Amino acid sequence: MEETCVVRGLPWIPPVSDVLTKSINMWERLHHRRRMRTLPFLAVAGWMLSLWSVSGAAEPEASRNRIIALLDDARANANEPPPSATVTQAHAHVSGERFVAPVMTASHAIALPPLPDPIEEGEYLPEVESVNTNPNFELAPVPAVEDSSQLAPEPTLAVTDDCPDCWQDEIYIDPLAEPGGPGLVAVANLETWGWNHQTGDFGLGSQQVPFALFDIDSAKPLSQLRLRFDSRYGLAFPDRSEYFWAEPELGPKLPEHSVDYQRYSVRQEIGGESFSVFTEVPLLSIDPVVNPNTTGLGDVIVGQKFLLTNAKNRKWQVAQILTTVLNTGSIHRGLGNGNTALEPGILVRRTLSETTYLHGELKYWIPLGADPKHSGEILRYGLGLSTVAYQTDCFAMMPTLEVITHTVTTGQKTTPTGEVVDVDGETFSNLLFGTRYAWGPPGDLGLFEIGVAGGFLLGNDGFDDARMTFDFRWSF
Repeated sequence: MEETCVVRGLPWIPPVSDVLTKSINMWERLHHRRRMRTLPFLAVAGWMLSLWSVSGAAEPEASRNRIIALLDDARANANEPPPSATVTQAHAHVSGERFVAPVMTASHAIALPPLPDPIEEGEYLPEVESVNTNPNFELAPVPAVEDSSQLAPEPTLAVTDDCPDCWQDEIYIDPLAEPGGPGLVAVANLETWGWNHQTGDFGLGSQQVPFALFDIDSAKPLSQLRLRFDSRYGLAFPDRSEYFWAEPELGPKLPEHSVDYQRYSVRQEIGGESFSVFTEVPLLSIDPVVNPNTTGLGDVIVGQKFLLTNAKNRKWQVAQILTTVLNTGSIHRGLGNGNTALEPGILVRRTLSETTYLHGELKYWIPLGADPKHSGEILRYGLGLSTVAYQTDCFAMMPTLEVITHTVTTGQKTTPTGEVVDVDGETFSNLLFGTRYAWGPPGDLGLFEIGVAGGFLLGNDGFDDARMTFDFRWSF
């Protein structure tokens, strides 16, 4: 008796071997259409199962595995379940020569539109015609670099400077920069704008720190307007060499023990990079121990400053200064010494780093037309240090330290008991430490600074035992 295979939902087809071969070839062609839906895959697979069951194939196990693989491939390549067919779980078993195919019931068919062929890369990259809008524009040629060692590790800035040793291979090398530091390649004149260690840029403190001291004049001229308040205490021997006030015959009549006084002054300096002139007008308020208190105009000061070295030389700067003291203060009230005096001097500045400067001065006070016995010359010399503690582009804090020494070479003084004695080489020093604060950057109205300083006497019987100073400076 001939074996048969029951298939529900599909018509019975007679066993035809060549039909099966053509069906397999059709499947291979459909297999390359990746975008085919599930229904055609399953229909073809079910049709092949029906043909195989009625054709009496000799190898049912191998054929079953191939058909199952085709079904799995159909499900994997399907984008969504087809609405045209419902497939139940496939049950297949082999019993001798009998093979039962999966059951598939068709409900309704929907015509699916054909999918377009894959788009090649060249199809969605339209050709763009290059248009030269500026025919005169040309790109700068790029120099050939053989290795990375030829590349400059730091950006350079072309500057004009008279230091021939500072130029290496057309690059200005900062002579004060530390090896490998951020200032290795820097601008020639840091006083125009200084290095900012907090932000890695140029800051306000490095610009103003060369002018931060209180008593020692800066070697380089600075156009400024300064308002200062000085409060000094314990001035001993005020008529010593007629430096503060005149001898008892012309000045205050009573021998004095000590004098406290306040000095309010306005100083204006104007000039260029190498030369400036200045004036200083003081107002004194004197509080002696023995003599009466008084307030009035003191001795007016005028002077000039001339920079002897190149203004762009950052390492060393040397300047000449000449100060003239005019006897505008009242001699009898102790507001002036009654003499015109000259005070020539030398100012020196040494740059230690971008933010630290060492200052020095040497001045010699010479009275003119004074009493040849009581008056005398005074040598003044000092050292100062200014640095930057904190700075940004708009703010800077600059501590300072100064040591001012006076040596009275000749003259006389009156003791508290009224005795007049000679002065021969008396030397005393005052220590002054302070901090200057600057706000900027400089604009149309210049730059504003506030300074606070305090000091004391190193030794005994100096021009003052203690001191407190406040000033406001406007540089332009």
